[in-house]
Amino acid sequence: MTWLGLALGTLGVVDLVRWNRERLDRRTVVGFAVAGGLVVFLLLLGGVGLWTVAGTTAAVLVAAVAWVTASDAALRPGGLLWPALVVPLVVVAGALVLSPWSPDLGGPLADWYADLPWAAVADQPVERAVAVLGYGVALTATGNVLVRLVLTASGSKVRRSEQQIKGGRVLGPMERLLILGLGLAGELGAASIIVAAKGLLRFPELQSYRAQQGDDGADEASGQRIDVLTEYFLIGSMTSWLLALLSLAAV
Repeated sequence: MTWLGLALGTLGVVDLVRWNRERLDRRTVVGFAVAGGLVVFLLLLGGVGLWTVAGTTAAVLVAAVAWVTASDAALRPGGLLWPALVVPLVVVAGALVLSPWSPDLGGPLADWYADLPWAAVADQPVERAVAVLGYGVALTATGNVLVRLVLTASGSKVRRSEQQIKGGRVLGPMERLLILGLGLAGELGAASIIVAAKGLLRFPELQSYRAQQGDDGADEASGQRIDVLTEYFLIGSMTSWLLALLSLAAV
């Protein structure tokens, strides 16, 4: 569980630092440095041996490089999609296979964690807390990239739809984190209300494009059909919810 949280958290930190960038640049290098530094700091604070720290940091950074390279290439016109979809699956599968050998966290990190005043948190193992933190970070920017990859693979016109249905890159991470948090609190019913509320809030926006359609069923302003926007919304939303539920199941 520790390694899965660190691996996904590393991808999340890199994508957060390079927010919305679709090319390798200086911010990407900074993202790698920040993510690697956080992994080293966390493991050393947890009393993990130096060889384990070095090996874990190298492994998660290699995974991050593979992810960034594959996702950047996939989101360019004519890019291959399957490597970007395979990389996170390999990362998750590898971390799960190796999870029996993941290190136990102790040292100052465990002492600090045990002294937290929140009983609901302190009663859980520190390794689980690290995993949840990693999942939460990955659900933000990395979750957005995964949603875009699925939309692109489905044939949706992502860029044009993003210009018309605005706010998805901010609302998506918020809803995923809310679903994860409410699920951990045992309030899945409240999470379902969020799902329903999103549909209700987006419905008038989608209907407004129907009102602007010409005789051929296309939006007069953009030439995009209402069914294309609806498909974009449904596939994007369901992918987003699935990512949150998978993170919840992994906890």
